[in-house]
Amino acid sequence: MLSKGLARAGINDLEHQRLIATAVAQLRLLSPSDLQKELEEKSGAFSRSAPGWMHSAQGPRAPRGPRPGRNPRRGAKFTVPVLPRLPEVRPPDDVKYNAAQEEELSKRSRTTPRPFTEDPTDGTPPSLPPDKLEAVRRYRARVADSREEYETMLPEPTVANLRGLQQLQARREEEARERERLEREAQELLEREERERLEQQEAAATRIQAIHRGAAERQRVAKMHRDKHLPPPERQSFGTEMTGFYVHYLDQGDSEALLFEEQMELRRHAAAAQLQALHRGKTAREVARQMREARRGKRQEPGPSAQRLEGTSEEHVAATRIQAIHRGNRARRSQEPRPIRQPPGGTAEEHAAATRIQAILRGNTARRSMEPGPTMQHLGGMAQEYAGATRIEDIYGRNTSQHSLEVMSEEEEE
Repeated sequence: MLSKGLARAGINDLEHQRLIATAVAQLRLLSPSDLQKELEEKSGAFSRSAPGWMHSAQGPRAPRGPRPGRNPRRGAKFTVPVLPRLPEVRPPDDVKYNAAQEEELSKRSRTTPRPFTEDPTDGTPPSLPPDKLEAVRRYRARVADSREEYETMLPEPTVANLRGLQQLQARREEEARERERLEREAQELLEREERERLEQQEAAATRIQAIHRGAAERQRVAKMHRDKHLPPPERQSFGTEMTGFYVHYLDQGDSEALLFEEQMELRRHAAAAQLQALHRGKTAREVARQMREARRGKRQEPGPSAQRLEGTSEEHVAATRIQAIHRGNRARRSQEPRPIRQPPGGTAEEHAAATRIQAILRGNTARRSMEPGPTMQHLGGMAQEYAGATRIEDIYGRNTSQHSLEVMSEEEEE
């Protein structure tokens, strides 16, 4: 009741109300009778028999003198003159009513002080310590339900009120930013988990496809080996290993293994052609030796090389090695170099024709190697070219050997 009465009396400052309440509590403890008497005198609820009741503060006294509206000299009734009515002026249609602007103009034109901007006793701004002012501001910001209530309750000047509102708005904006940040982080977490799940699914699908492709490729390579009557390459757990002409790969099943196998097949064909050429030369020399001995009357049985022209690759390599050793020994035994004998027989036109044919075949092989196309067709074409070149060289060497044998026989007969 005390705070409500002080507010109705115009004392709206909470600090001022607190001081008055503290003083009243102290008076109630020290002299309750004097306090009750003073309150009764102030409120007018006292007995008319008390001394000095006429001079008590019961309210404003009745005005003395002539009543309003009468002539002060004659006491005649004063009549208000009738003024002419001004014409009503309406604003244009495009001008809109601005309530905020009108309220601002009314505030500027008012003569009374703004609420709580000045002390009602002396008209000075309220002076509060900074710590108490901050405590009051926090309390008002927590209790106030609207901006108008906050401005009415805050015992500070207008600038301080704006600063408090700014702090309140800043705190709300910070809370909104924090809430937005948490929502954004939660959304990013969900997106990252979804992205990781998709990546794992893609990796699993890629792995499954690789396994199926490897199995299909291994089946195809095994079928090729079965068609060629060759043993399929064994699957090893680690590393690469070369045994003979077969290469054992990891469990990859890619096209690189097939390409390497095809290259090795082509090399085997070239090595076989070279071994056949060596054996044909060796056979031709053996036949020439037999012919010479027959003419001299020294017929001998054909050598083992003439009797057995076929054999395994290991036997061919061993025979070539032995021949190389014997040829080296014979060359070292001879002290003086022997002149190189040109193969007799054959005209210049024949040599030029053979050279031209070989050049054409090599050019075709080089051009076909540069053309794009499937790997098998390319390697098959190269194998055919090598086989053709080997065949031509074989024919030319056979003719040359026969011609050499005939010339040597004629020389021996002479």
